[in-house]
Amino acid sequence: MNERPMTEAELFDAIGAGYEQAFGHRPVVERAVRGLLRVLPGGARVLDIGSGTGRPVARDLVAAGVASRESTYRP
Repeated sequence: MNERPMTEAELFDAIGAGYEQAFGHRPVVERAVRGLLRVLPGGARVLDIGSGTGRPVARDLVAAGVASRESTYRP
């Protein structure tokens, strides 16, 4: 076969759901988000960098009224 290797983005997309299922609901992350929400002012904005898929954290931030923007590094 002359198949090209996956890019980083393609690999992450392929394993992202499994990663989120395995690591997306860690108690330490949930505690950190609750702590962050206690000190953020209303209407705060958060830039989420390097936190896996970002969905569980973003979901909690948005539910609390905080704007969340995820940034993924793509070389």
